Amino acid sequence: MHTEQSEEGQALRLRLVRAIGARPFAHVGQACGVSGETVRRYCAGAMPSAQFLMRFCLAYEINANWLLLGIGDPSMGSLVASSARQVGSEVLIDELARRLKQTLDLTQSVAPSGGIGRARPIPEREATDGVE
Repeated sequence: MHTEQSEEGQALRLRLVRAIGARPFAHVGQACGVSGETVRRYCAGAMPSAQFLMRFCLAYEINANWLLLGIGDPSMGSLVASSARQVGSEVLIDELARRLKQTLDLTQSVAPSGGIGRARPIPEREATDGVE
């Protein structure tokens, strides 16, 4: 059983190293709330914390199923595109319209009187005999 966990840990480490790619450890660490040295240790085989893995996936749009389990594509963009194809355009358009309405309702509720995007009238200049 211990060997199986080591193999899983090794597979996770290899996927993490692949996902980090050429990014400097210090930059990854800063994005994930740890030091660059901690990222280096994770890449060398130390078991990363769940919090680091979550932050890493969010910061770099990595598919957590791929990183943790090796299932699916590494990029969240691929996951979103795949989901969009499965759902269909009508459902996506309805959801987009619903979210736009929510955003508009929210912005109108917090906007100053006059609303967002409404131009204030520009006062007209008075004629000044050519002197500005």
